[in-house]
Amino acid sequence: MEEGDDGAFMPDVATVVTVLPVCAREREIGVGKGVHGWAVKLSLDNELVVNNALMDMYCKCGCITDAQMIFKLNNNKNVVSWNTMVGGFSAEGDIHGTFDLLRQMLAGSEDVKADEVTILNAVPVCIDESVLPSLKELHCYSLKQEFVYDELANAFISSYAKCGSLSYAQCVFHGIRSKTVNSWNALIGGYAQSSDPRLSLDAYLQMKVSGLLPDLFTVSSLLSACSKLKSLRLGKEVHGFIIRNWLERDLFVYLSVLSFYIHCGELCTVQVLFDAMEDNVLVSWNTVITGYLQNGFPERALGLFRQMVLYGIQPCGISMMTVFGACSLLPSLRLGREAHAYALKHLLEECHDNGIWNTWPSKRGYKTL
Repeated sequence: MEEGDDGAFMPDVATVVTVLPVCAREREIGVGKGVHGWAVKLSLDNELVVNNALMDMYCKCGCITDAQMIFKLNNNKNVVSWNTMVGGFSAEGDIHGTFDLLRQMLAGSEDVKADEVTILNAVPVCIDESVLPSLKELHCYSLKQEFVYDELANAFISSYAKCGSLSYAQCVFHGIRSKTVNSWNALIGGYAQSSDPRLSLDAYLQMKVSGLLPDLFTVSSLLSACSKLKSLRLGKEVHGFIIRNWLERDLFVYLSVLSFYIHCGELCTVQVLFDAMEDNVLVSWNTVITGYLQNGFPERALGLFRQMVLYGIQPCGISMMTVFGACSLLPSLRLGREAHAYALKHLLEECHDNGIWNTWPSKRGYKTL
């Protein structure tokens, strides 16, 4: 803070670059824009570190256009500036924007070269077979530059698996000298999402032999694999491990367990687990409501939705989409009208923004708004 002429303290560069990451982490775009306004008013936005912090804040708040504008107006970019924007486009899933910016960076000044962070920011956008050639380019560049960052290797394993190239994922994995839990997780998670999820179970057994214990991500990936395989026995074994190690207290693991039993059609178990949870948040309600609908029980889905509303849980767009789906499977026009009225009263703006009206049941002869 700097002291002004009237004795009041004014924010300085250190203040701005301290507050902006907090805004980014909490997704407080309104506060972030206020800080941006102060930076402009006090001419602090001319500082490169402030520019980079502003771009990072806008990217993490989903305002990629605002970040891009700051980036283009910055004539003194450093590697952090480029890395921030590459990461921003990658987080948005913008494949073209990510690689277009990366090529500009590599073709630009020799003073600014792509480093490990650049590649680490770009790799996550590679989640489809069509991007495999670009992923290989990134990998080739990393090898030429002798990047040996373990986290980068884990990112390549995950992306190769998501792109359907399990052989390359295995090659990168076996090239890691000191494999960590994160390394195994990258391979197990990749296998779980592949066409042969049984490989993830084999990798888990190898992980145990190596002396490493699974963590939250490991068990969630294994449950995902068991869901795809419809293997109730193996999934119950994983659930038993979760209970013995007190891992079910984690929301991510808890939802993975619910999802597994839903996919296996074990709705009685789902209801028991759901009722045993003391504080069910909106996402857990949505998971179970959707599970009933997916398994052909629209009445139960609607009944649980009513219970959620009675408990004071405010539904979101996903909740209403599930309700509309349930109404379309029932012969009751009255229930559909009730759901329609509820949405109009409480969620009109949100529903309109998310295009929920496209799911309005057409069987009853109604047209979408």
